[in-house]
Amino acid sequence: MKYAMPVHPNLLEKDFESSQEVSLIPEILNNLKTISTPQQYIDLDERFGFSKTLSKLWFYINKKTGINLRDREKLYPVFKQLSRIFGTKEYNVLYRGVRLPQGPDENLLTEMTVGTGDPELRVLTILENLAYGLRSWTSKKKVAIQDWGIRPGDTRDVVIFKVFNPNIVLDTDQFTEALEIDFGIFDLHEVITYLKDPEVVDLEIVSHRVYEVTVVDKG
Repeated sequence: MKYAMPVHPNLLEKDFESSQEVSLIPEILNNLKTISTPQQYIDLDERFGFSKTLSKLWFYINKKTGINLRDREKLYPVFKQLSRIFGTKEYNVLYRGVRLPQGPDENLLTEMTVGTGDPELRVLTILENLAYGLRSWTSKKKVAIQDWGIRPGDTRDVVIFKVFNPNIVLDTDQFTEALEIDFGIFDLHEVITYLKDPEVVDLEIVSHRVYEVTVVDKG
């Protein structure tokens, strides 16, 4: 698979080292290819702990102890296999709530919209890299804003991405509802998507330091 848009070097410089569970991905993938039903997954999961490994890799990304940006797309075929086994829904629109990276550009959108910043290529590069690749999105706009985007006391600009007719890799609710586990792998209403070549087509001010950014995938 050829990826159309590399992760921005500035993001990779701040990246963390992936946990050692990354080495288990090929083994998990080979096992998943032999499975055709959710019950078969549950039976093998009890023996090999697929779900626990996925939890360590994906659920703890925000704590910088999971799978990093460099390695993240290694999970793409794993999630596609889970989608085949557990099924998926179709969504016309999905949302993703994020804050701009800490540093000199953390209020770049506010500076731009009030006229003290220049809407140059740097702005688009930051936004498109935050949308690019294998990422967590949600079918619920409220979740994107209140649970993923806004943080009390955090003064960074908040971006609520919106994408129509996305490439859905895994509908995690379908997976989670079939399992009875006492640890987190995915958030409620989380939908894994893969955007090959996102392009910003619209930006709207929602409220102070909160912006809705519509992207399309040209990949």
